[in-house]
Amino acid sequence: MRRGCAVVVPVLVCVTTILLGYQTSAHAAPFRTVVVEPDLAACHGEQTEVKNASCAVALTDRWLRHRERASVVRETVMVQNPGAGLSWNRANGDVCVYAELGRLIDLGLHHCDKTTFVNLETDAALISTRSRTVTTFVHESGHGVQESVGLKPVSTTVFGPVDEVRRLEFASDCWSGAGWSWLIGEGYLSPADLTEAVEFMYSLPGRPTHGTGAERGRAFERGIAEGAAACDAILGRSAYT
Repeated sequence: MRRGCAVVVPVLVCVTTILLGYQTSAHAAPFRTVVVEPDLAACHGEQTEVKNASCAVALTDRWLRHRERASVVRETVMVQNPGAGLSWNRANGDVCVYAELGRLIDLGLHHCDKTTFVNLETDAALISTRSRTVTTFVHESGHGVQESVGLKPVSTTVFGPVDEVRRLEFASDCWSGAGWSWLIGEGYLSPADLTEAVEFMYSLPGRPTHGTGAERGRAFERGIAEGAAACDAILGRSAYT
């Protein structure tokens, strides 16, 4: 999540409660969203935001099934603009929100309550290539793993502490790297794709809550080299293994 969540999320809670009503659980097709269908064929040929998303969903699904974590991502959805929603995640006792409200609110690509939310327009830089999209979608599934063991990435992002947010983010970066290692081994992606993914991670702008590009790149490469066990080490508890 991004862009002033400490202010945006409380406001969004009020707005969506009034406009949409409070939901007790996330729906299979949240308000003003469209489900992204997995498609391995989309991993070949022309790269567009839609094809990249369908490819990344398919590859993320396969990685999660391999790790016996398929249940942590129920669906990936494209949020339309405007579109907003609020639900309660019973699994970890945390709120789940998403929002695209013109230029006023943009929570960006994020994951909560077994759903990954993406907007083709505002998240264009993150899904402009296949490598970038796979990297970010597998990263977001890492937050799903965190939720499955009772951690609260959303509340932690909003309320901190910042060191804890960074720990969750670096663990998910590591998880993405571990996923890449397996996907290359299975022949779904190439070493050239991985080179692009590593460069992408190191190029990410520094943010107080997410760390520097260098820190995120190192966490990503640690996942490639050491696997999911390294992600548990970063997280400070067992979750990914």
